Formats: sequence, structure tokens, C-alpha cells
Amino acid sequence: MRNVKRQLVFVLSLAGAFWMLLVIAGWLTDDQTLVRNGENQYGTVPSTALCIGLLFLGLGLTTRSWHRARPVAIGAALTAAAVAMGSQMLLQVAAEGLDDPVALSSRDFMSPATSVGIMFASLTLMLSLGPASRAAGCLLAVLGLSVFVGISLLNPFVVGSIFNLPGLQGMSFYTAVALSMFFLNQLLWIDAHPADAALEA
Repeated sequence: MRNVKRQLVFVLSLAGAFWMLLVIAGWLTDDQTLVRNGENQYGTVPSTALCIGLLFLGLGLTTRSWHRARPVAIGAALTAAAVAMGSQMLLQVAAEGLDDPVALSSRDFMSPATSVGIMFASLTLMLSLGPASRAAGCLLAVLGLSVFVGISLLNPFVVGSIFNLPGLQGMSFYTAVALSMFFLNQLLWIDAHPADAALEA
């Protein structure tokens, strides 16, 4: 049964990474249906897609070979967190983000909430990889899943809408769903990798 769960995590991880690859392809081909959920909604920018894609890949690889994939997963998590933090620092200092060269308009950027969500997901992934800290990773994953499912259901994601939740300007529906999917997959991963069997994978 544990192997079945690991296969499910692997498939969902590949699906998540492929989805983020499609988002990047949407920017390269100007196919806005791959970038945003509606014409007047915020889009998932390439830097966000890259970060979330790295998290999915890192998580998925650990289902194949624990010893070899664990450093790669940690590296993916650290890279995603660094890109998210760098994007926000650049926005604060230069009033433009990492995605400005490819963004179709200034309305598309990595929102502060997205940046925090990516860093939170990175921390959750790294905690889950350590048997001693796996319980903390589980609690944070539950919190992350609850928050982003709530955002997906309650936030309109419409550019300039007065009903956008505070701090969520710039976040796209695709981003909120993708992060929800990651946290759910993280919980499935934890269930498939008990701490007392961490070295079996």
C-alpha cells in the first residue's frame, strides 16, 4: 500500500511540474489560457511557475530514491525560496520584478502572498525530508493547504477588484490551486513515508 501511495505522489508531482511547464510555454507562445484563468485575471508569471515546478520535481524525485534525491530536493526548495525572496526584494527596490522582461503588462508580477507561499512550501518540504522534523512539516503542510484552498475559493483574482483579499493583489487562480495541490501532495508524501521508515525509500 505504501508503494501505491508513493506512486500516486510521483504522478501528482509530475503533473504539477508539467502544468508549470505549460504556464511557461504559455508566456513563450502568448497563449493566455495557459497563463491565466480569465482575460481580466492575474496571470501566473514565469518565476512563480519555475519555483512551484521545482518544488513539485523535488518532492517527486524523493519517491524514487531517498539517499540520492534528498539533496536534490533540498536544493530545489532552497532555489525556489531564493527566487521568491529575490523577486520581492527587486520589486521593493526597483519597482519591477524578475518577470518584467516577459510580462505583457505591469499587472503581472509575483505577489507578496505568492512569495510567502513559495517560501513556506520550501520550508515544509525541507522539514518533511528530515525524520525528526517530519511532524512539524506535516503541521505546516496542513496549514498551507487550508490557507491556499481558502484563497482559491474566496479570492476573485480579478485585476483591480475591490474584493481582492489584502496582500493578494497579483496572485493568480492557477498559482493558488497549484500551491494547494503541492501541500496536498506533501501530506500524501508524509503519509507514504513514515518517520520510522525514512531510510527505506
